[in-house]
Amino acid sequence: MADPTVHLWRLGLKPAQLARIAKEQNIRIHDDEDHGYTIHALLCGLFGKAQAPKPWRLDTQRSVLWAYAPQPLDATAAALADPLYHAAIDWERSASRQAPVLASGTTVAFDLRACPVVRRGGRGDQRASEHDALLWQAQRDGVAVGTLDPALVYADWLRQRAWTTAQGADLGQVTVVGWSKPAMQAASTWRGRGDGRLRLPDAHFSGILTITDSEAFLPTLARGIGRHRAFGYGMLLLRPVSA
Repeated sequence: MADPTVHLWRLGLKPAQLARIAKEQNIRIHDDEDHGYTIHALLCGLFGKAQAPKPWRLDTQRSVLWAYAPQPLDATAAALADPLYHAAIDWERSASRQAPVLASGTTVAFDLRACPVVRRGGRGDQRASEHDALLWQAQRDGVAVGTLDPALVYADWLRQRAWTTAQGADLGQVTVVGWSKPAMQAASTWRGRGDGRLRLPDAHFSGILTITDSEAFLPTLARGIGRHRAFGYGMLLLRPVSA
């Protein structure tokens, strides 16, 4: 069995350099308000697509990128990268540490930014389509989107759909802190440099989870929750439960 260690990375970012990367990649800033496409390009440019860490989470206020990876952060691993990409990292503000193995029975608080989509189709030569979970439920139930409570729909999506791939932890309390307007209906493909007509739905969750299997939970932490984890979704940020 492979070593299940997970490392938490902290990468200091240089916003001006990120803007240069977006320009080089022809990423339109107004289509990338959350910097998902730009960060994806940065990480692939630094470490290669296969080794680029995911899931990750951007703290725009502090210009810090958090990510999970199977190995410690090693600045030399990016030494051969294009200087434009290498210069976007403030290496003096960057570090990593091994994520602790939480004992079974431990209860922790979590924060999660996820992409609440429902996939349909995908059989044979047909590509699967993706639907905002809120729009999908409205279409399924034959009701107007405005009659549904997004907080209830997205909380149900997390429990009944996204969490089905998670192992080693049970969800307790779940609160939907915020969400974007319904965005995606039925896109068969989604590209980072799209024309702006399609935007990924976005939901921010907080809550409580309890570890049921400490070893099984580490792969869940490393993989993340839901889809589009390479674009800033799915990272479980953990903290102690407030007294």
